[in-house]
Amino acid sequence: MKRALTHKPARKRALNRHRAPGSALVLLGVALGVSSCQGSYEMERDEPCRQAGFAIASRNQACNGDADHANALYERFVDEYLCSVTKPSQNAFRCAYNINALGCEEVAAKGDDLNGYLSANGCGVILKRKDGTPIPQAGGGVTATPLCASLVLRLAEFESACGDNEPPGDLSLLIASDLTTDHECAANATPAELATCLSALDGKRCIDFSIARELLDATPSCDSVLPAQEVAP
Repeated sequence: MKRALTHKPARKRALNRHRAPGSALVLLGVALGVSSCQGSYEMERDEPCRQAGFAIASRNQACNGDADHANALYERFVDEYLCSVTKPSQNAFRCAYNINALGCEEVAAKGDDLNGYLSANGCGVILKRKDGTPIPQAGGGVTATPLCASLVLRLAEFESACGDNEPPGDLSLLIASDLTTDHECAANATPAELATCLSALDGKRCIDFSIARELLDATPSCDSVLPAQEVAP
């Protein structure tokens, strides 16, 4: 279920307009994880998505020194994107980690283009635009559009529910990597085609497949979204 990104209370938000002049933005758990002290921070399930927004703002302030502009970018992020994380996991923070690793030349090139920042690996599986506009993914692959990323996430949810016990967010990255070898994202796929595919998946049972790849290959209506490609010998 997609959730709207919420504004953090001032005591928890990395971007506080009333901080002391010159103080740096702080990212909460952006280094692919959270505090090892249990109970020290209550992790909310959309935290990986907020961290992606914090990372965009943090890199802008670090490179440009303009805190007001950094805050404005974060506010736009909250207004324009939805979070699709169901349970925080280490891999769900990969989006924020990759954005935070951008150099100042890359930040200057992206400017105020939020989609540009969110083309970083890991962002397409945790975020959606509210207006449905695709988030282009770096290097393309099977999560090149939100429709394709949604299908990959649904496959991960099935595999998780059918006995893998790994969080869907973690599995979606592994599944995407696996499928990229012989599938591609159909850039012209429509929401109606995705809906037909997902409806067919909903009729499957766990005993019908063992991994997401087998489930996808056994669902012909999904070919319009993630068609199989011939692999050169």
